Amino acid sequence: MAKNGMRVSKHALSISPILYYLTFSYRSFSKWQNRFVFDFAHFTNEKNFKCSTLLFGDIANCLPDELWNDGLSVEMLSSKEWHKLTSAFTQKHITRRSFQKYQVRISKDKNAMIFPSFTHFGEECYPVPVSVKLVSLTDFKEIPLPSVASTRGLFGFNLIMSISDVVVLALSEWEAMFLFEKSGLPVVVLPKNCLQFENEALPLLTHFKKLILWFPPDQLELAKKYMQLLGLDRTFFVRQVVLFSSLIKGLSIYDYYTRSSKSEVSVPQCLAQSMRMLHPCISPIGDLRSTVFDYIYRQGVTKGIAQWNRFHILNSYLGGLRLGELTIVSGPTGCGKTTFISLYSLDLCEQLDKQINTLWCSFEVSTARLVHVMMQQLNCRKIDETIPERELEIMYNKLSLLPLYFTKFNGSFEFREVVEAIEHHVEIYDIRHVVVDNLQFLAGAVDQMISDRFTVQDRVFSEFRRIATERNVHLTLVVHPRKELDSGQLSLNSLYGGVKASQEADNVYVLQVKREFDALGIPKIHRYFQILKNRRMGELEMSNRLELKFNHDTVSHRIVRHVDPVFIKGKTAP
Repeated sequence: MAKNGMRVSKHALSISPILYYLTFSYRSFSKWQNRFVFDFAHFTNEKNFKCSTLLFGDIANCLPDELWNDGLSVEMLSSKEWHKLTSAFTQKHITRRSFQKYQVRISKDKNAMIFPSFTHFGEECYPVPVSVKLVSLTDFKEIPLPSVASTRGLFGFNLIMSISDVVVLALSEWEAMFLFEKSGLPVVVLPKNCLQFENEALPLLTHFKKLILWFPPDQLELAKKYMQLLGLDRTFFVRQVVLFSSLIKGLSIYDYYTRSSKSEVSVPQCLAQSMRMLHPCISPIGDLRSTVFDYIYRQGVTKGIAQWNRFHILNSYLGGLRLGELTIVSGPTGCGKTTFISLYSLDLCEQLDKQINTLWCSFEVSTARLVHVMMQQLNCRKIDETIPERELEIMYNKLSLLPLYFTKFNGSFEFREVVEAIEHHVEIYDIRHVVVDNLQFLAGAVDQMISDRFTVQDRVFSEFRRIATERNVHLTLVVHPRKELDSGQLSLNSLYGGVKASQEADNVYVLQVKREFDALGIPKIHRYFQILKNRRMGELEMSNRLELKFNHDTVSHRIVRHVDPVFIKGKTAP
């Protein structure tokens, strides 16, 4: 059977649909000199047969499948024949065993070598090569290895087992076999055309956890392109210029080991010292895509895992309760910090579908008094000694259904014990929100050997910052102001702990108290909720627009937003 002046063997058409590519050097064989580089393709029927390049002369009589099937395995050669062949290109550092492992064959006339490329078939390697490369054994060093027209397969892929996690990537067959010889790791050859590799052979390397690129020193840019394709998080690069001083001159791996009198570093050592192209603490913009999308779309990242129902106005400012953050709440003495935070945390905890398990560490207010406040806030009524015990039981049972936990530190204790208790409950009871009231009591429990108050503050804030980050919880810390001005207006500088407090905290909320006198001279007290720091959402509220209204019967606050005409004009009012 002939097509376009070519004879196609019956054997070629009997194999399943595989695309073969055969490449020749211009100087490959004496009778084939000055021929064009060409490739073949054959399919299961004559109709689908296509040849990309016309052939001339005797080459048309030889097809890739014939070359492969007629080729001789290196193990079929005698020692004398093998020595004669290898002496032609002096690859003395590559043993016959490596040629056998890579299934390299010798042409029938013993003038060329046939390098096969394999692909996978399901979870196994396909037994028949999908492409072959033919290279002359004469004048090897003066002829660069021609690239293969297709990269559907990879040279050395037959060495990879399903359990392999690490693979070495090289650019030439000779270096691949040499590295395999010295390391025992599977080594495959990548094409120099990244586009072909991405479209055809990239899926072959998707399951590897670690890919080590061993490229010549002058191919650093190509290595960068491949690392982008394969993933910067799993690709490593052998810096040959650093590891081999001789390679500064641009020597290949083979040249180094044949010309250098003494190897400075062995191949296994080079592979062990391979480094990431990108430092593990640095991320390229491409790797941040999912993080940025999460930041924009997912409520669990930007809006938080739960929003407030009683303080719904805060949702537009704060988004919600976010894990891994440290929040500081401050205000002058008697402004209602504990009462506000009690309802603030209860609002989230009573949303049972959100599972905001809450741990309260109250050191200033007794646990009994705190629970009493929560009962009134939850039941929206005043609770005193006039309430019948049976009714009190019902109201307490309602509160006990919530995932609330309280520490019980009485008398003297150490700060270390508090930290251990918090971390224990976070791990065992899946705590998501920790409330500590307040910082000043804890600071007194720090090691007495530390006399410097700034060191004490730094240690306390650092520990709480660590707990919030490492344990992935939201930690709310009540902090008394360092000083109270006559005006009652507090700022970040007013916080106990100063700069350290404002630096470590993700959010800083202040309950401001403003005293005014009416026309009759009667003083009136107004309380406002201000947002001095809002790291994630970014929106601050430093004016007196969020007023706190207090109900003495239910011991509860509600927030009323006052619209400031100035803000409306500036289009900054929420």
